[in-house]
Amino acid sequence: MPVILALLLTAALCSAADESGFRKHIQPFVAKHCAMCHNAKAKLGNLDLQRFNSAQKLLEEQDVWDKVAAKIASGEMPPKGRPAPAKKEADALRNWLAAEYARFDKRPDHDPGRVTARRLNRAEYNNTIRDLTGLDLRPASAFPPDDSGYGFDNIGDVLSLSPALMEKYLNAATQVTRAAIATPREYKEMNDRYRVDRIPQSGPPGSIEVKHAFPVEADYTIRIAMAGRRVTPEEALQVIAESDGKTEKFEANTPPNRPRILEWKIRSRAGTLPIKAWFADSEGRPFDTENKVLLEYIEVRGPYNPAPFAPPASHALILVCGEWPGKYDDACIRQIVETFARRAFRRPVTAAEVDKYTSIALAAKQDGESPEQALRFALQGILVSPHFLFRIERDTKPGAARPVTNFELASRLSYFLWSSMPDQALFEAAQNGALAKPAGIQQEAARMIADAKFASFIDNFTGQWLELRNLDEVKPTPEKFPQFDAALREAMKQETQLFFASLIRDNGSILDLIDAPYTFLNERLARHYGIAGVEGSEFRRVTLDTPQRGGVLTHASILTVSSYPNRTSPVIRGKFLLENFLNAPPPPPPPNVPSLEESAGGMGGTLRQQMEKHRTNAVCASCHQRMDTLGFGLENYDAIGAWRDQEGGVRIDPSGALPGGRKFQSPAELKTILKAEKDAFAQCVAEKMLTYALGRGLERNDRTFIRQIVRTVAADGYRMQSLIHAIVNSAPFRMRRAEPRHDTVANIGN
Repeated sequence: MPVILALLLTAALCSAADESGFRKHIQPFVAKHCAMCHNAKAKLGNLDLQRFNSAQKLLEEQDVWDKVAAKIASGEMPPKGRPAPAKKEADALRNWLAAEYARFDKRPDHDPGRVTARRLNRAEYNNTIRDLTGLDLRPASAFPPDDSGYGFDNIGDVLSLSPALMEKYLNAATQVTRAAIATPREYKEMNDRYRVDRIPQSGPPGSIEVKHAFPVEADYTIRIAMAGRRVTPEEALQVIAESDGKTEKFEANTPPNRPRILEWKIRSRAGTLPIKAWFADSEGRPFDTENKVLLEYIEVRGPYNPAPFAPPASHALILVCGEWPGKYDDACIRQIVETFARRAFRRPVTAAEVDKYTSIALAAKQDGESPEQALRFALQGILVSPHFLFRIERDTKPGAARPVTNFELASRLSYFLWSSMPDQALFEAAQNGALAKPAGIQQEAARMIADAKFASFIDNFTGQWLELRNLDEVKPTPEKFPQFDAALREAMKQETQLFFASLIRDNGSILDLIDAPYTFLNERLARHYGIAGVEGSEFRRVTLDTPQRGGVLTHASILTVSSYPNRTSPVIRGKFLLENFLNAPPPPPPPNVPSLEESAGGMGGTLRQQMEKHRTNAVCASCHQRMDTLGFGLENYDAIGAWRDQEGGVRIDPSGALPGGRKFQSPAELKTILKAEKDAFAQCVAEKMLTYALGRGLERNDRTFIRQIVRTVAADGYRMQSLIHAIVNSAPFRMRRAEPRHDTVANIGN
């Protein structure tokens, strides 16, 4: 009884808001410094602070007061012309908010939130099929693009299931089961043509890249067609083709009386493999043809002379009993179905579920199908089940918050760090209960970070948070940036991916994202940066001895995706910083506001002068003042991230002053200011990563959990793995709120 009373007393104390402190510190501050503009009548910025008449009311809208506190701390509020609060007053407000938030965070009844049933996105589907079958088939390459929400394409609320996608799933299930339970077959000669104008391309003008599904190891003929003007012998151009680790070179100047077709006979392994072809000079360097001569299509003919049949690796994973070929009795078929369903559904399966899919196989076998074909039918049913296509967490008590089951937790962890299903070790940790313990999930997370499959996290999280995916679509103007080519584009992307992966695996500081004394370079990118002593195409860690580089803000990848094709954009770069580093996204621009004219560069003045003219529009000035200042701090980097001191013969001025009087004269000094805001940046990264980990947008109730995560990370020196461990041990990750029961996909099987 004393223990229960103590717990009740603690809960009561934690839940009681500090009303006296609110009346002492908050209400007088609002009356003196805020009420003139932010009252019920004036309501400037659509904000009425006088309506907050109690601490409890304030705690219900912490997002509003976080913004108020941030603007006061930065000096943005009160506005110019109004007396600034004394330091003692501002400190009292900030300290009271921090203490009240800390008290609020200790309450035991915080809502962990709810994730809707999440469809596997394309990356998750491909990875799951790979780990389920042992075959890298990538059938989702044929699926329509996934929608995005809150900056990511794994958000349950936006991942819908259309009839067209369902048809793709049916086709993929047939393709996957045919490959996974393979039998000797006859292969007909096929002729597949891929036209450059029907497939998105990311290489230099004139090049082509396609993906082809080679059905079997065999000989194939790859035909590459040229179009446009004819290449002359004097140009000494060549076409280089690459596939399955093999390379072939052709002279590009075909005789006038011959078809402009290049033929390459190749022995290829089975699988979906890229085929690339591009123009190069006599030294083998990619050559920009400016689309005056181009590669029109790639055609694949074959297979010829297929290799003798050998059971694929998938047989060992799927055919867990019996003997291939054909020796599977009814009990063995049931065992195969049960094992596959358990792994595909990522949880234990019921006897009724096993009966359902086993009956499909037995009925097909009774109708005369081979045991292998009968099993394919059963597995196809599993692969189009909602329990495979969706990550379903089944609720038993509507409206209650509950810990997710160990197997649900295993799936949350694996799709967070691997974008794929749990492996056997993770299934075992769920089965024996180790995963339910904080130390157990941290141990599994550390193991998974060290695994090669963690590359999916680097690709999918950084690709969307830092917008690296956009790098494939960027096409800088060749006339202004002739040095930009496919090799440089790929090097830019690899630098950021390797840097981020190293930061996590070496448990570096989150703050190194803003500024770090090292990066990863190969010769091509080092030459672009003007850094000597790096030779060869292999990337390696390089210690930096220049203030021009350091942290992802100075990576060419980030600087390129935040520019226009023909010039830099302080607005885009400033917006990128506000959204992804300062956690303060600007509001959408108001309607009917003119944009900066692209042609303005010829009308006199630097880009800074043009933007200052743009900000004379009072409607623009409120947001652009801060956004443009941040963007101009990076103006020494051109539209593809190369350093420059001048623009149009005029020396670049990267200086600026942020609200609150914080001034900088260079990109290095700007980074120093940003790096000083440790908790703000840690909160920004935590919010992005928690959104990605949960597959849902963050809600008002999540502010408590974010603060708890940031406190944990700060106590451990802002280490990256500390952030991941804090997320996987947080209440939103380990728990869920049940909704009242509906007839939805999430209730299937309940």
